[in-house]
Amino acid sequence: MADKIYSVQAPNSLTFEVPNGLHDCHHKIEFLRVTPSENVVRINIDLEEIDTEQTNTKISYQYTSLSEEVNRFIEADLEKSFLKSMDWWEKAINHYLINGEMLKQGK
Repeated sequence: MADKIYSVQAPNSLTFEVPNGLHDCHHKIEFLRVTPSENVVRINIDLEEIDTEQTNTKISYQYTSLSEEVNRFIEADLEKSFLKSMDWWEKAINHYLINGEMLKQGK
């Protein structure tokens, strides 16, 4: 299957570019999130089937600052903010897998 690029305009002027290449039991997804005048974040998700009930997942993030203010945030606060975000993401995904419904922020 050929790669496709999907562009989605999200709230607050964020744009996501999503090239999607699927190959047998190995799936790759790449998001490019652009926040004008702030940053560009490339998110790569690599999924590989282990068996019918398990998937090996590798996720990487690459941040590119578009301002000195964001440079300072990346240097001083990104790690703490990122870990908090990942804790929420894990909780939300596990909730969905167990309950079949989206978890709302604050629960």
